[in-house]
Amino acid sequence: VFFHRLGRTPGRGCGGIAVEHPASDTGHPTRTRVDERIWEASPCRASGVEVLGTPTMDTRPTNGGADGEYGRGLRLLESLITGHKRKDGAQWEHAFQMMQGYLEKLGLEPQKLAELHAIHVTGTKGKGSTCAMVDSILRSCGYTTGLFTSPHLIDVRERIRISGEKVDEALFLRYLFDTYGMLADNGEDSLGEDSGKPAYFRFLTLLAFRIFLHARVDVAILEVGLGGRLDATNCIREPVVCGISMLGFDHMNVLGHTLPEISREKAGIFKKGAPALTVPQRADAQETLEAVA
Repeated sequence: VFFHRLGRTPGRGCGGIAVEHPASDTGHPTRTRVDERIWEASPCRASGVEVLGTPTMDTRPTNGGADGEYGRGLRLLESLITGHKRKDGAQWEHAFQMMQGYLEKLGLEPQKLAELHAIHVTGTKGKGSTCAMVDSILRSCGYTTGLFTSPHLIDVRERIRISGEKVDEALFLRYLFDTYGMLADNGEDSLGEDSGKPAYFRFLTLLAFRIFLHARVDVAILEVGLGGRLDATNCIREPVVCGISMLGFDHMNVLGHTLPEISREKAGIFKKGAPALTVPQRADAQETLEAVA
């Protein structure tokens, strides 16, 4: 992100540092909040960029704050964070297998998900940027896009965007509560994979699918959360195209300790009949991708 103007938020604002940068779609600058601790450690701060001006935009959710409906929705989401570490691949595989049951409960059959015309992207470095650029290109060509990425910086709705904008609060809450209720068995008040329910990221993946289908997007760009083969987003069986950005060593406790092992997990998003694209990779990674394809 190119920071061309910076300012401190006044007392009524959302706190922290407000970062303003050009927005190519509208021609007007966009301002977002960055936690002061993050700013103090950032390369831009270290390079001596001065803080200028005073932003006026308050980026907080408007639906009642912490005590309102939005706050209640956030607390429900937070209840899905199990705090458990990914111990091994077997545990992770079990969690992925449970996605089929969640999809059935929500009426998300394979043919329904095919309506998303998904573009599925994984990798170690640059997968989020790749998704954002693809989204921008398609929007400039007149397509209605859905973009699912992670993590978020300020507001969880940043993960689910329609035509470049965070999903509307009312729509987000409507589907959050509805999805939560449909997946809760026997009137349980909390979810979580210990009780056979999706944890945080899997729930948000399912939520994004439902919101994108409601919005009738022309195409959904999906960023893999971790790995590929066993990622929650990999329940998409008929992607339009798959992409793999630069590969490296990440999450080795579940993906493997060599680059070919990691590459094989990432290549798990490949589907028969769907084109697969990648950037130049290290020789052993490239060989693995080609072998899987």
